[in-house]
Amino acid sequence: MKSLKSASVVKIVNCKLLNYKNIKMKVLFIVQGEGRGHLTQAITLEEILRRNGHEVVEVLVGKSNTRRLPGFFNRSIQAPVKRFLSPNFLPTPANKRVSMSRSIAYNLMQVPAYLRSICYIHRRIHETDADLVINFYELLTGLTYLFFRPSVPQISVGHQYLFLHHDFEFPKKNPVSLLMMSFVHYMCCTCKETYCSFDEGYAYMQQELKAEYLKHLFRVIKSGATFEEVLEIAG
Repeated sequence: MKSLKSASVVKIVNCKLLNYKNIKMKVLFIVQGEGRGHLTQAITLEEILRRNGHEVVEVLVGKSNTRRLPGFFNRSIQAPVKRFLSPNFLPTPANKRVSMSRSIAYNLMQVPAYLRSICYIHRRIHETDADLVINFYELLTGLTYLFFRPSVPQISVGHQYLFLHHDFEFPKKNPVSLLMMSFVHYMCCTCKETYCSFDEGYAYMQQELKAEYLKHLFRVIKSGATFEEVLEIAG
């Protein structure tokens, strides 16, 4: 197996970040509420975005009857938090591992509620007027983009996407379990674009930002801006 640059992988979906100097982005977070890894990633990224002058307008967190949102998340996150019903894996009776049969049966019964959640996510994307959606491995976000095709760019973040990286080799396990796991990964980010490591994703976004910034600067000059105005934008 080839060496990977990062243990986590991001997926960039139709991403054109219009982040010029002195222009801040409005970002919507959608977070899978099961497991604390996604929650802590959201807290950390919100801090980074706020530090760079951007705004996290809202955080949508998936919930179920077996999930309780940890107190540390509500204490640490700054943006308003809203909940919606989302799929959940159920454990075996011995509570030692995930039961695929119980999980499938339970989630099939919840399909009408999940469809309402998808409509709710779509509505919040537009009502928050977000410039960018960041999806922390929430399945219904991928389905929202599949069914409604919002124009707002989406970035999906999660170490699980490592399994979709072209350099990753699966261990020899139960093929049915691997198939189900891969299915969930793809459903979380159904719009086909680019998979990459965090290092590669960062470099990609830096290139996009530079290209958009230069286009913006050219439009300002073409519109007849004064020399002082151009210098102010150029920094």
